[in-house]
Amino acid sequence: MAIVIPHRPKYRGRHRYIYYLLGDTLCLRTRPTRVADPRSPAQIAQRLKMRLASHFLSGFKPFVEQGFAPEVKENFRRVGAYHCALSHLMRNALVPEEGGMVIDTSRVCLAEGRDNPMCSPKARLEGDSLRITWEGGLPRGCREVLVGFWNRDKGESKCYNFYIQEIDGSILIRLPKDWKGNTLDIWLAPLGSGEKGRYTSVHLQFEPNASGKQNGKQPRAIPGLSGRIQDLMRAKKSRSNECKSLNPRRIRVVDVYSGVRRL
Repeated sequence: MAIVIPHRPKYRGRHRYIYYLLGDTLCLRTRPTRVADPRSPAQIAQRLKMRLASHFLSGFKPFVEQGFAPEVKENFRRVGAYHCALSHLMRNALVPEEGGMVIDTSRVCLAEGRDNPMCSPKARLEGDSLRITWEGGLPRGCREVLVGFWNRDKGESKCYNFYIQEIDGSILIRLPKDWKGNTLDIWLAPLGSGEKGRYTSVHLQFEPNASGKQNGKQPRAIPGLSGRIQDLMRAKKSRSNECKSLNPRRIRVVDVYSGVRRL
């Protein structure tokens, strides 16, 4: 016999026992020590989605943490802004191609909220800097503008915050010296105060010889934006699933009956 101790974990640990709900009954079982489960094609595709999306979005973490709002799911699990953005990217911006997947940057959303009034953004070079302009003004109550860059040739990202006092109808950004002549994807999103201060990001693609050109419907494979299923097929078919040693007479089980967990 063991004593079950209810608790409210923020993350589920890899312990000896697995707990789950079966209808209205809370069930327990021991975790298997060895797993030999060949991955199905659907599992491999899902792993590729997660790998590609998380690698791309990790460089935009400062942007999406302000651009997305945290959510509380039906099971009272709190999901942070970064994971909300990751879920949005996996659902909308990943395009299957032969042998893998590619990210269509025109579908990528780094901020979600009200309609963005920064219409038809354009970019042009001015010496060592890039000037970004748009049609329409900034929304009332806007205190800053979030700007994100993705360098397609180098597979690098950068994020900037420009306060309203620094903006005079356009934004001037000094580019790194080794970014000259590279193709850039740019996202813009104004940011105000409170929950209603978030706006959906707008995207433009800047090419040195074709400023402001947008992506087509058939995105091409680009280093850093594409992944191959073949790269994931080399994983081992079996793996060790070692668990932390716990007191067998004390089992900690998630408390699923007490409502929203207070942080």
